[in-house]
Amino acid sequence: MTHRRLLVLLSIASIAVLLPLAILAEGHARFPGDHSVARGIQAIPGLEPLADFFDDEVHVFLIPALTVAGSALFLWRREWEYAIAVILLLPGSPLNTVFKWMVERPRPAAVDVDIRDFPSTSSFPSGHSFDAASFGVMLAFAAWYIGPPRPVVAAAIAAGAVIFLLGGLARVWLGAHWPSDVVAGWLFGSAYAMLLWAAASFFAERRTPSRGPAFP
Repeated sequence: MTHRRLLVLLSIASIAVLLPLAILAEGHARFPGDHSVARGIQAIPGLEPLADFFDDEVHVFLIPALTVAGSALFLWRREWEYAIAVILLLPGSPLNTVFKWMVERPRPAAVDVDIRDFPSTSSFPSGHSFDAASFGVMLAFAAWYIGPPRPVVAAAIAAGAVIFLLGGLARVWLGAHWPSDVVAGWLFGSAYAMLLWAAASFFAERRTPSRGPAFP
């Protein structure tokens, strides 16, 4: 099985899990276990500065800036397909917002958890978690593909994993989402990034067959 086919299958599997969750979320303000897990996350000591850092710096500035920089790097390498795939991370967030409108799940209430953020949109899936997952997955793919020295690749993949996880934990700690909203955002964002990378790989190999696969 090729890596591209595996990415497509993993994307389909993620969506296959996401859709039943969305149907259930439409009629349930929270799932069993959401409350206890959210309370547990909000009790983690030292998470406040990390949550604020993700919301104020990483999500607003770092992810968009690195997305544009990554796309520019692929343009400089004349790998247009990957440049387009990376920059298409940015329109992913409005796509997630459309999903929110379809599900219309209410946000957690102050009687259930501590509320430190007050978004106006509905709760499912988490948009911040979508962005963190799509960016983290794409960062790992790009680092592996470009293949600088191994420590740099490992550091980039680790950074992607931290952003992936922190994006979800921060939103639960802030009381903006239930854990199931975060899981949905992770599934949707990961599927989106995997499909973008698989499509870029397909078109790149059609344009230059001698290039080789998108993974070493």
